[in-house]
Amino acid sequence: AIRRGSPSVGKRECVDVDFTLLTDGRLSGRVTTADGKPASFVKVAIIPIPPVIPQFTVVADEQGHFEVTGREPGQYLVGAGLLARIGSTEWKSRVYYPGVRTRKHAKVIELGDGEWRTDIDFKLPPSPKGP
Repeated sequence: AIRRGSPSVGKRECVDVDFTLLTDGRLSGRVTTADGKPASFVKVAIIPIPPVIPQFTVVADEQGHFEVTGREPGQYLVGAGLLARIGSTEWKSRVYYPGVRTRKHAKVIELGDGEWRTDIDFKLPPSPKGP
């Protein structure tokens, strides 16, 4: 007989194990400035569609590269300034992947089970002028 928590199974015995598999969907890419330089340390927003919690941001590295792992299959919007405070400079300069100003023109990213998308590259618009 098998005791609860026992790590071994005897000959011709069966074990029913209940466990959860975690997905390893990944989204990554590179953000550049309007003049083509790395957008160092920019906050990149990852928004599931339909919008559910968690919506979150990751900070790109010094070379503008960002990556998120452990994503569930589904549809996502990615961009910069998307979750910033409304009216802030960051919010006013928001941009959706692939480098468009409005959600209407954004490309929805379809992520399959365990899929790795490493091609989410986009360019930030020029900085807004004045208030």
